[in-house]
Amino acid sequence: MRQLESPPLTAADTLEGRTFLLTGATGFLGQAVLSHALRELPTARFKLLIRDGKRESAAERLEGKVRDSAAFEPARRQCGKEFFEADFQRRVSVVSGDLSKEGLGIREPRHVMAGVDLVIHCAADVEFHPPLDRALELNTLGPLRVLELTRHMASPRMLHVSTNFVAGTRTGRVAEPEDPRGEYPRARTLNLPFDAKQELEDCLSLIRRVEAELGDQLHEARLRERVGVDASESAVRRERRRGLDARLTTEGTQRAQFWGWPNTYLYTKAMGEQLLLAHAAQTRCAIARTAILSPAEALPVPGWHQGTPPLTPVARMIREGLRVLPGNPRLILDVLPVDHAAAGVLQVAMALLGGQARTVYHVGSSGSNPLTLARLLQGVSDAVRATTPRGPGARGVVEALEAALPVMALPRQAYEVLGVPSAQKAIGILSRLLPSLPGLQPRRRAEVRSRLKRKLREMDYAKRVIDVSLPFMHDYSYEFQTDNLVALRASLPPGERVRFPFEPERIDWDRYVRDVFVPAACPPAESVR
Repeated sequence: MRQLESPPLTAADTLEGRTFLLTGATGFLGQAVLSHALRELPTARFKLLIRDGKRESAAERLEGKVRDSAAFEPARRQCGKEFFEADFQRRVSVVSGDLSKEGLGIREPRHVMAGVDLVIHCAADVEFHPPLDRALELNTLGPLRVLELTRHMASPRMLHVSTNFVAGTRTGRVAEPEDPRGEYPRARTLNLPFDAKQELEDCLSLIRRVEAELGDQLHEARLRERVGVDASESAVRRERRRGLDARLTTEGTQRAQFWGWPNTYLYTKAMGEQLLLAHAAQTRCAIARTAILSPAEALPVPGWHQGTPPLTPVARMIREGLRVLPGNPRLILDVLPVDHAAAGVLQVAMALLGGQARTVYHVGSSGSNPLTLARLLQGVSDAVRATTPRGPGARGVVEALEAALPVMALPRQAYEVLGVPSAQKAIGILSRLLPSLPGLQPRRRAEVRSRLKRKLREMDYAKRVIDVSLPFMHDYSYEFQTDNLVALRASLPPGERVRFPFEPERIDWDRYVRDVFVPAACPPAESVR
């Protein structure tokens, strides 16, 4: 007997007229999803879960960080400010909530979830090496708390946004698993089971032990001696928290790397995925794993970004003269402009609400249109060379020569000799020798000292950026397969593919890097010098 095909998915049948609860709307991807949905779905409504700030309420943050964001500037210009703000107020409301609190700190969850058709959970702590307790609260326990909220929905559905890089130290082709529970990067070499629930319990136990150890009488006495016996209680608390953060950052990194995740962020995100599926019960869940997000290719405007997207600091440092980086030129970067990612997430939302969703979707480019590190660096270098203004006289000659130097991606050992680490050492030696150098007038000596301090700050910043990016520029090359999302896109009518254009295979990386990425990463008036 011939099997009936699923009906085609359309926004009118799945997304229009629906109410969504969205977390992470103050962040990069969350704003992209919201702006795209408000533009394409005129009858959809959104409840935004936003945390109260130290000085601003959730409602004030909604206005300042979301409504007034540059993501909505095209809509403001097209519709007029008054019409846009009235429409925004009619369709978007705020829910005060905190991922780190039990029940998200929401007093009346049934009332909040009344009429909600789908939860889209974008919020996360995206710092790579945070203290373990904070990362667990937001990336592992946070999704479970959001899941608990779905119990109050008439038809519970949740779209959880994660990252492709939960693959960890695995390299090569990475397929979309039907069920990622029990997976971890070193599974083939360790050949041991991994239970996310047990791992979470072990982590929480570890945190309690560290807190007890650092809170005993001897550690407390040493802490107060260090900050001064007359220090205020707030100063003591800050120092106590710094010590705890440092210890838990180390502990988290060690646990992550043992199992095969390069950092605590990916470790806690992976556990969040697995525990979410383990506890889903009556909630239909799908996971959208995204690539490294970069400035928008087209929507809401070319180059739009929020905060500091990954890789943009590398472009800025190249513009400022950095020419040696650690990396494998042939390494494939899984990079995706945020507007493509937002469209992909909304396509998964269509599948969830249409009853056709798979469990995991890779929302990336490396499987269909790979961008190598060499191609990215060459594109950045060419764009910087073409757009960097030249100063007058000798300075202009130096800047022209500097811009003409190629950007090199070198093995780690060669980079240590020729790159930022050796520059830091040289600047440190010059700084120590400066007081004893003969023939320098006090004013000139002060100028040189100031320049060396500024250059050292630049090198320190470069080292931090490179250390964070190193695993994904040097060590691990991935090709994330997007079979589920490609099949989903193929099931959409042509008009829906235009409205929600996840099309990484059509990105012209050379044009994108030259005309979009570099201008967004390196505005002409901006300089770290």
